[in-house]
Amino acid sequence: MSGQHVTAPRGRPAFLRVLGSAETLVPLTILFARVFGAVLGLVLSLVMARVMGPHEMGRALTAMSLAMILPIFASGSCEIGASRFLTQALYRNENARAAGFIRMTWQVAAICVPVVIVVGALLCLRISPEDGRTAFLIAVASAALMGMLRIGSAHAMGFSRVIVATLPGTFLRPLMLLMFFGIYLLIWSEMPSATVVLICFLLSAAVNLALQQGLLMGNYRSLSGIRRDMSERRGWIAYGLQMGATMLFIEYSKEVTVLFSSFSLTPADVASLSVALSFVGFVRFGVVAVNQSITPNLSRSIAAGDDNRLLQIVDRSTLMKMVPVIGGLLLFGLFGHQLLRLYNAGFEKSWWLLLLLMADPLCLAIFGPAANVLSLTGQQRRLMIVGIVMLAVLAALVVIGGYAFGLAGAAIGATLAWTGFYGVLTLLVWREKRVNLTLLGTLARKIR
Repeated sequence: MSGQHVTAPRGRPAFLRVLGSAETLVPLTILFARVFGAVLGLVLSLVMARVMGPHEMGRALTAMSLAMILPIFASGSCEIGASRFLTQALYRNENARAAGFIRMTWQVAAICVPVVIVVGALLCLRISPEDGRTAFLIAVASAALMGMLRIGSAHAMGFSRVIVATLPGTFLRPLMLLMFFGIYLLIWSEMPSATVVLICFLLSAAVNLALQQGLLMGNYRSLSGIRRDMSERRGWIAYGLQMGATMLFIEYSKEVTVLFSSFSLTPADVASLSVALSFVGFVRFGVVAVNQSITPNLSRSIAAGDDNRLLQIVDRSTLMKMVPVIGGLLLFGLFGHQLLRLYNAGFEKSWWLLLLLMADPLCLAIFGPAANVLSLTGQQRRLMIVGIVMLAVLAALVVIGGYAFGLAGAAIGATLAWTGFYGVLTLLVWREKRVNLTLLGTLARKIR
């Protein structure tokens, strides 16, 4: 066969090998799950706007905001440390400590869930309007399930099952919520109420909780029969409480804004505010994604005490974050009318909310990754204090602004609270490390 030229089999191109690797597939899966989950939320709000009146839609969105905030109280936020404590214990083959952490989270939930249900139900009976009371009571029941879903997601992350930790809460739950709501629209001809939407929300939470726990059964079984070491539970609980208070502002500011705006705005205005926040949330997601991507490098530079390297990372990421911010401002400025016209004429009139609420991702980009730096330098207590104080400020400014100036006042109140929160964190970093994380600092260093 000397006259034939035999070619060696060629492997896949390099970029396909990279895309097919677990290191790439897992982050991409998480990214698409989050993005499509947010898209499903917008689709749901669009369907609700078409088949429900704005008044009833506003009540449904307010009740769902309550159902999204309460789970962090239902779990006691103690599960937040799973990616740190549970993962490290399993890595060191300290199965007794891993089993102890899992038991601790369920014990805290056994105390917190009944408290949230009782206190939440009493407050709903006392505060919520009589014709919308049932929806809010279902929201409280949903929060109990969502709290357990949070715990399961944290355990999955601790077991390094990132897909199981992410998909049920970020993608499957909104998908099933939309599916259940669609089934109702196909079967019943009468206009859906806020109660119907919250029943669909409760069903989606229950199905996803059952699915998640079924997927984790093998991991739990691997630790069964082991003596549980809970000697560090005070540290676990303290860490969870500190980080939970911070997360309330950073991750749930939209839900807090919508919930407290209902005290001073009409349900129709609440619906407009919620939809505008959802659109702006896509831009915010882009900024947060950049912050998350640089966290490992920030951690290494902080561990090495290399502030010059830290500032190089910050400067590069700050310029990257301005891309989605500028893109969002252009998109909403040019096509804001058309985007909200998809809902109805009432929503279109409030298109200016999109530009006003862009203050959140804009400030998040301008003030730099201060929250990341403080967390990596062990400043969880300071983050907790700032988070609690600014959460109260956010609620107060939204309510007062709504009473004084209506929808515009509530939105301005929220933007002032966001600006204050990011500004205070950046100031704390400056006082601690004497480094300027802001866009102005980046520009000054680039000019030099």
